[in-house]
Amino acid sequence: MSLIYLVTSLPALTPGIEPPISSDDMATMARRHLEGPPREELELLLVLADLEETVRITSTALAEDPSLSQDDLLGLSRRRPDRCVEAPPLEALPLWVIEPQPEHRLLRRWLQETSRRARSPFLRNWSAQITNLRESVCGLLCKSQGLSQHDFETQMEGRFDSSSHVILSNYESPDLGIRNRFGWFDRLEGALRDPDLLAMEHELLRLRWELLERCHTEPTFSIDTVLVTWLQLRLLERESSWSKRRGEEVLDHLLDLSSHLGSWTSAVPDGAAG
Repeated sequence: MSLIYLVTSLPALTPGIEPPISSDDMATMARRHLEGPPREELELLLVLADLEETVRITSTALAEDPSLSQDDLLGLSRRRPDRCVEAPPLEALPLWVIEPQPEHRLLRRWLQETSRRARSPFLRNWSAQITNLRESVCGLLCKSQGLSQHDFETQMEGRFDSSSHVILSNYESPDLGIRNRFGWFDRLEGALRDPDLLAMEHELLRLRWELLERCHTEPTFSIDTVLVTWLQLRLLERESSWSKRRGEEVLDHLLDLSSHLGSWTSAVPDGAAG
């Protein structure tokens, strides 16, 4: 199947619909029919799924037995019997992807690697923009929860040309010094103040969706369309799994407060990261 044929077979997606295909099934289809540079860009993005599996395995194991050592967790992380047969072997992944670490640290490392290695204009732009959004969310939530500048800084591991240095320099400012940097700041600030946590998460999803669309500037028949569609499917899967009860989990997940104390966040899909 050529890239053009693959793109024409992808579903048209809009926010709020039920996912017509799972992101896993789409990844399998794309892996079967892409090769060369387009396949390399796809695999760079799909590392996100392996990273989330690392967090899921280790957080589940620690919930059952908090005394497990780092070596025990690494051993569990290496055993993934349900790994897609079309995926590269686990040994081909960078070691840091399967090493037990807090989710915020893994995500930042992945975003840094993606922005550095991607050939795709979309992946380079999106990884930078989603980093800015995540940092802004983290900064605003740290402030709203009365956490210190140091608490925020512990979340900002890794070197990025992003907004974190501006936030750190303006942490005492009500808008963290970034209101005029991003057109979406007022919407983000309003969403995070919404007492309805589920409504807040819906608005954050819309912001992520719009970022995806703005970052997708290449022609339709390009690998970027495949990458955008996979990320959109993940957002739809996240949205379709929500319930009123899960709304209560949003703040802890977004801020990853538990990682400040060296514990583990649950592996709720971030959407991106999407």
